[in-house]
Amino acid sequence: MSEVKTKIIQATLDSIAELGASQLSLRDISARASVALSQIHYHFQSKENLIAVAANTLIDQLVEELLAELEGIQDPLDRTIRTIDFIYQKQITKSPFVRIYFELAIMSFSNPLLKDHVKQIHQRVIDCMTGKEISLSLRHPELGIYMSIFLDGVAFQTFHETSPEEINFSYQLFLETIKKHF
Repeated sequence: MSEVKTKIIQATLDSIAELGASQLSLRDISARASVALSQIHYHFQSKENLIAVAANTLIDQLVEELLAELEGIQDPLDRTIRTIDFIYQKQITKSPFVRIYFELAIMSFSNPLLKDHVKQIHQRVIDCMTGKEISLSLRHPELGIYMSIFLDGVAFQTFHETSPEEINFSYQLFLETIKKHF
């Protein structure tokens, strides 16, 4: 990836972290990255494409971090539980990816271009869990969708400031369900 694209993506992530995706301005990103606005349009064509690339960059970083956590763990159930716990921790701490993902989901209700990107990002998360990227070896691929739905719910509840005790209780029930159907 070119240095210019990297600067633009980082400026986008910084802007979203500070202002939120809904307040994202290409002019602000241009100033933060010290690049011409035309370069942003050249490399990404639209604000929606830029946000999607930034979100996928965060997914790439999370996958690298998760793979480091899973290093040496061979048992498929242990890998799955560790993956769920890793994502759970990201959700309850409101990681940048979670913030971007939920803001995009909300914005996609009124923006058809974002709707397609959000669907692709959501599918990528599921594919990471069920495919070769993380190698969970799920016996039932539907468990990946179930895991994603539950963990999305955890993030939603965290943003609505549900008590940690309530979230943890649901999380423990979820883990038992996964173990039962693994």
